[in-house]
Amino acid sequence: QAFGPGGKGATAIQYFEKLITSDSKFALGDEITIADLFVHFHVALLKSNFFDGLNGDDYTPETLPSHFKIVDAIKADPRLAEYFEEREKAEKAKAEAEKAKAEVDESSNADA
Repeated sequence: QAFGPGGKGATAIQYFEKLITSDSKFALGDEITIADLFVHFHVALLKSNFFDGLNGDDYTPETLPSHFKIVDAIKADPRLAEYFEEREKAEKAKAEAEKAKAEVDESSNADA
């Protein structure tokens, strides 16, 4: 599998991790650039389990420290912090609504 040990996908992810390793706050310095937004997207994609053989739980701050350093810096930026807070609230509300719907569906099925 591409994302299994030694696979092309796993190799590419580790290459990208080495490529963005730096002492600066963001990928290219101390200001957010499109490169940092790409890193944020990349982490979200890795965590999504979108591809076969890709386990999002394998990608953590311990396994991809440069990626997550940039994600944390983006989330802490005051210009974007409100967006991430609202997005997190919306995701929690959606999850709670889905859970409640599943409970209602389960209860309805048990009554039938």
